[in-house]
Amino acid sequence: MPVHPHIYSNGHICLSVLSSGHGGDYSPALTAASLALSIRSMLASCTSKERPPGDREYCSRATGRSPKETRWEFHDDKV
Repeated sequence: MPVHPHIYSNGHICLSVLSSGHGGDYSPALTAASLALSIRSMLASCTSKERPPGDREYCSRATGRSPKETRWEFHDDKV
């Protein structure tokens, strides 16, 4: 598992195009290629090898839950 500020240690990825909930940018019109490009761009733009803030707390609350059940707060407009 990559160490990245938008990837939790349980594998959940905080990226707006992967979320259709509050603040998410997912659209059924997105292709698999465009989603893969978004993830690749997110990984390539990483400037610090660290876990997201609150990683341990989030992972303890999200055990056994789908990322779809998470209300993400998207605040990093650089990704």
